[in-house]
Amino acid sequence: MFSDAMWHDFNKALDDLNAAGFDLSAFKVTGNDMDDFHGQRWVRSNVLRSRVDAVLTYFTIQTGEAPKPRLGFDPPKSNPG
Repeated sequence: MFSDAMWHDFNKALDDLNAAGFDLSAFKVTGNDMDDFHGQRWVRSNVLRSRVDAVLTYFTIQTGEAPKPRLGFDPPKSNPG
């Protein structure tokens, strides 16, 4: 589960993107997406992850470019020594 602060930050980021001209209000986390746990409000991890995935998919569709899959790590560019 994700804390109250984390979903608040996620919604704030969507507000910032909205101010930049991207209408992503449909992806906001709402009260229906939350559970009470020991007196605090938490967002289920699958809800927040699916919202993040939906936002990333939105931008993939907008740009028309699918991300290129990468496996492994890049070697160091130079040998600092």
